[in-house]
Amino acid sequence: MKRVQFGSMALIAIALVGCGKREEVVVEKPYTVTKGEVSVSIIESGTVDAIRSVEVKPQVTGRVAKLLVDEGDQVVEGQLLAVIDPKETRLSYDQTNAQLSGAEAGVARSTIEIEQRRKTAAVALAQAEARVTQLELEVKNTPALLNAEIASAEANLRSAVADRDRIKNSAQPTQVAATKATLQESEQNLRNAKFEYERQVELEKQGYSALKNVQNAQLNVQLAQTRLENARVAMNRQEAGLEADMKRANEAVAAAETTVRRAKTNLYTVASKRAELDSARAEVLRARAGLSDPALLEKSKEQGQASVAQLRSALEDSARKLSETSIKSPLTGIVSKKMLQIGEMASGLSSFSAGSTIFKIEDRTRMRVKLAVNEIDIARLSLGMPTEVTVDAIPGEKLTGKIAKMAPARQLNAAGAEVQVGTDAVVKYEVEIVLDKSNAPLRSGMSAKCRMNVASKKDVVFLPVEYVEKKDEEFYIYLPGPPAKKGEVAKPTKQKIKVGVTSTSRYEVLGGVKAGDQIVKPTFSGPPRKGFMQMGPDDGGDDAAAKDSKK
Repeated sequence: MKRVQFGSMALIAIALVGCGKREEVVVEKPYTVTKGEVSVSIIESGTVDAIRSVEVKPQVTGRVAKLLVDEGDQVVEGQLLAVIDPKETRLSYDQTNAQLSGAEAGVARSTIEIEQRRKTAAVALAQAEARVTQLELEVKNTPALLNAEIASAEANLRSAVADRDRIKNSAQPTQVAATKATLQESEQNLRNAKFEYERQVELEKQGYSALKNVQNAQLNVQLAQTRLENARVAMNRQEAGLEADMKRANEAVAAAETTVRRAKTNLYTVASKRAELDSARAEVLRARAGLSDPALLEKSKEQGQASVAQLRSALEDSARKLSETSIKSPLTGIVSKKMLQIGEMASGLSSFSAGSTIFKIEDRTRMRVKLAVNEIDIARLSLGMPTEVTVDAIPGEKLTGKIAKMAPARQLNAAGAEVQVGTDAVVKYEVEIVLDKSNAPLRSGMSAKCRMNVASKKDVVFLPVEYVEKKDEEFYIYLPGPPAKKGEVAKPTKQKIKVGVTSTSRYEVLGGVKAGDQIVKPTFSGPPRKGFMQMGPDDGGDDAAAKDSKK
């Protein structure tokens, strides 16, 4: 209980002393106006990184077979860094090569087939044209021969009306011979068609004939078979007709009807020749149409040549990929990161895949610092402006650089919105500082502070900001007043001044005061301070500016 009373008495004593001290008049020493430098700087922090930095990715997919460098190693452009297992790429190359050989063989076969088809078509046309010529002669000469035969038959009819055996022997053999000849021709045509079909089948198996030729030959066999059956039917019909004729000849005038029948039979022979001529002419047209078959095969050959060209291109691409299983450095620099290990699968870079990064390499001979500058300060910066850079990881060393880039548009976050500081959206622009030279300890990712002097004036009259009063965009200072009576404080005189460059701590004075003049701080116009609050730091001693004036 006594200790509590003692503490209370001590506090009361201190308060009394403080109150008594406040009653003393403290005269502030005036500040002498001097000349010096007034500079305005923008200070921003950013991150150091290399200007040239690449991710080394393979062009082919495969397992990592070798890694020849590690993190921190120095590499030169073109140096072998890693090897991708070439087995899969080699297999793809061999498959494409085999496909190319097959396509080239197909083109060669088409060339041979086209030449053969041209020769066959030319021979077929020549044969058809020769057959037309022969039939035209036969059709031209047969009517005269038939007329002579009819005249002779009429003369023989008058001399041998009753000679029935002669009529039989003269009429039947000719008609039967013609029918037999047609039958034999149909049989021979069928044998020829079967032979041609078998030949086309064999050629198609060997790859020298198209399936279309086999189908045409098979159609010809069926056509010949039909004609043979028709010929046999005609033969049977003819034999039955001759028997009927002979029966009618026995009932009528055998000689006259036999002669007429023979004449009609001979006239039928002329019509048959004309039908054969029409058929031969149609065969000529078909033979001429067959001359265009090689043109169709030429198109097929062109298609094969296109496949050959495509496969050659694919083979060249496979050869390129095979050579790219050796991963080489695209630049001279240092390996900053190794992303894969031996045995891991690496995806090749393509239009469908971003590829797997094996190494990250950066050229540290040229470094930069990226800053995010707010919209108020960005307007005071310019390209090429000198910059002083300090790195937290390298204390005591100052680096220099210049502004190389200033973003034309505001900086957005990953969501596409403006950068947030607290609850307010701050408009910021990206600024890139390129260092004049790279220091050996400098690393990507280090924090750096950049100072950019946007305005600087030397050997000008300046005042510390605490000696200037600002009111309604006007600036004032206070000059020491005339000596006051004892126990009173001199009242300072307020005077308007004109200021220029303004920093956070100094004003450049353009008029209203000159170097060597003395001024005092503006009077405090806030609420009076009482009690222990009057013992704060604002009441004790001179400020830094006053200390400068003492010096």
